[in-house]
Amino acid sequence: EGLSRYLEIAGRMNEFHGIDEYINQARGLSGGELPPELSYVYAKWVFRREDLEPVERVKKAMNTFKALADVPNGALYLQSSYFLGVGHVKLKEYDLAIAQFQKVATAPPRDDKERAVRELANLSLGRVLYETGKFDQAIDRYQEIPQNSDNFVDALYETAWTYVKKGDYQHAKNTIEILLLVSEDSVVAPEARILQGTLLLKLQKYEDATDSFETVINTY
Repeated sequence: EGLSRYLEIAGRMNEFHGIDEYINQARGLSGGELPPELSYVYAKWVFRREDLEPVERVKKAMNTFKALADVPNGALYLQSSYFLGVGHVKLKEYDLAIAQFQKVATAPPRDDKERAVRELANLSLGRVLYETGKFDQAIDRYQEIPQNSDNFVDALYETAWTYVKKGDYQHAKNTIEILLLVSEDSVVAPEARILQGTLLLKLQKYEDATDSFETVINTY
């Protein structure tokens, strides 16, 4: 448990010296295999390592996540499956990432933690579909994020940009207005206001656009 917490802190501080030695000691104490919870934290730590080449660290972490994801009833099955999708994105294997995130997004959650992982999978799936030009499918994924989710505002903002990419400025504006209505003080609100003004310009609503830009100037 101490090593697990130490890995979490080390990952956040980008501290890598001596970790593998601790891991080898833990393997020696547990018969050569790390407990699943420690393997999961270790893989997340490897994911963040800046002393390794990006491809090397991603593949190394994915090997550990895959071992955990191969146990369907395991406590860390869904979380590890999600990180496999993230790994495919970092390797630019977008088709594999889409398939992996879809697998996580359709899995029945067993608790609130897994429900949150499903939301992240839908959000990530929307982003990959956006990057690959599948805009309608991306919007469908973003709409799977419930209003009470911490990711709801991000999903709205990214949905608006997806409509922009489609050239559907009216729906993009409507989405931004919903965002500002439900979360006027969110961290993305300033950028949302600027996007709102730009969309109003494109829709030739010049007075409304001016009001939107002036709100940003006066508030921030």
